[in-house]
Amino acid sequence: MPSPPVPDPGSRAAASEDDRLRGLVSAIRDETARAAHVHASLIRLRSEALGIAMDQVARSRSRESREREMPVRSLALEIAVATHAHDLTVQKELSDAHTMTQKFTATVDALAQGRIGARHAAAILETGIVLDDDATRAAWEQVVLTHAERESPGRVRAFGRELAESVHPVGMTQRHARAAASRGVSVRDLADGMAELSVILPATVAYGIRDRLRRQAAAIRASMNDEAAGASAAADGSTDESSTEADSTSAHGTAAGSADARGTAAGSGDSGGTAGADATEGSSAAAGASAATTAARATGAGLRATGTSASAASADEAHSAGPAQIAPIDVHADVTDTRTLAQIGADVCADLLLTAAPAIDPTTDETCPGGLGAIRGHVQITVPVLTLLGRADVGASIDGRTPIDPETARQMTAHAPGWDRVLCDPVTGTVLDVDRYSPTAAQRRFLAARDRHCRAPGCRAPITRCQIDHNHEAQNGGRTRLCNLCHLCVRHHTLKTESEWTVDQDPDGTLRFHSPLGYEHREKLPARVLFVPDADPPPF
Repeated sequence: MPSPPVPDPGSRAAASEDDRLRGLVSAIRDETARAAHVHASLIRLRSEALGIAMDQVARSRSRESREREMPVRSLALEIAVATHAHDLTVQKELSDAHTMTQKFTATVDALAQGRIGARHAAAILETGIVLDDDATRAAWEQVVLTHAERESPGRVRAFGRELAESVHPVGMTQRHARAAASRGVSVRDLADGMAELSVILPATVAYGIRDRLRRQAAAIRASMNDEAAGASAAADGSTDESSTEADSTSAHGTAAGSADARGTAAGSGDSGGTAGADATEGSSAAAGASAATTAARATGAGLRATGTSASAASADEAHSAGPAQIAPIDVHADVTDTRTLAQIGADVCADLLLTAAPAIDPTTDETCPGGLGAIRGHVQITVPVLTLLGRADVGASIDGRTPIDPETARQMTAHAPGWDRVLCDPVTGTVLDVDRYSPTAAQRRFLAARDRHCRAPGCRAPITRCQIDHNHEAQNGGRTRLCNLCHLCVRHHTLKTESEWTVDQDPDGTLRFHSPLGYEHREKLPARVLFVPDADPPPF
């Protein structure tokens, strides 16, 4: 009678791992449903809180929309302080929650039951909000919810947008005109000193811009490759002619050597041969360098047109030095543009936006008269002195919020019309003084260096979009001193001035925000990172 098969230990281990993974998948599914229920509860709480604030708005007798909005702004800041968030983000969350509970009740119920997730709900809100008619939107919501219970959020968003387009009672022309009013420009910070520039435009304009940039990038690539090929051919021809002259000169030198062996005036013969060869080699190098310089100069012109001028600068410096000072270079070196088409397109876009004169009307070619074409972008650069001297490689930033590479920071400070030296405490990093003479200007510069951005809780609006606030109002006896001043963006300056929020400042610059509900939030000075040189720095 055959013996039963012996279980394979590897199979048992694999089955155990599969059982463990099944348990984990089941647990993740259950926790996701629980998180959806919590998210639905949070939506309802936000909606209820906003409802109370809106009741206060309704009771307000003010005719100014900004004043009537203060209860909502104040509530947003209360929640932001409590949850360590930005009040503008909180205000949007409150608005979305109120919209969800008022217009998408079935979606909130499905979220509470764990039938869909938070991202599904966000997709439904995003694609269904365009439907103004309640009956149409409710029918649309039921169809999309059925789809959402078995599909991913991305598919739900695509399906919901397509379905909303098909049932929308308002024509596309009218909706497009309304949507075009939301066009604008925004910047999102990225890592490694980069940022993403986003422009909301009509689709035809956006795709037209991208197509034109691609065509211009391709034309630049083709033109520069042609110029490089022509320069390389010219350099090869020059090298061939120089080689012929060098051969004949070398023969002359050999003859002089033979004369020396016969006891004749070898010194002059050998000297002449060597000097002739050196002179010919020098002219050959100069010719090669001139050809390469011409190619680099042509390439540099294209690079300057697209925001990169390093190659052109080096070629111009070599050319101005004269043939006697030009170092030997490889005339066969590759001088073609190594950037991708996407990189060239980005450089062209930057040059067009930074240097072109705007038109009076997008439908005409007439440019604006006067100074609009001469307006240039301005940024505030903060650079640690060690980075400025090349002793460190970190710390440079724009407006105290976006890191940039040190080389760019050094170039910009070298050409800046003016810059401030900020003296910091070597231990705490607190700003001690700023080198300027005019008292009023010095106070502004000190505050800009100290605050770096809006000092309201959670806000990072840059100094360029901020106003200087008297913590204790000037009309109430507050003095214009550093211990009574700070930067607040327009939104928070208005909120502090026109609501019951108050601000006190401690001697070390810490701000104490007092909310209308009686809470206090301490806002310390923005932290700074200091870079200390080595004990024995290398000599320059």
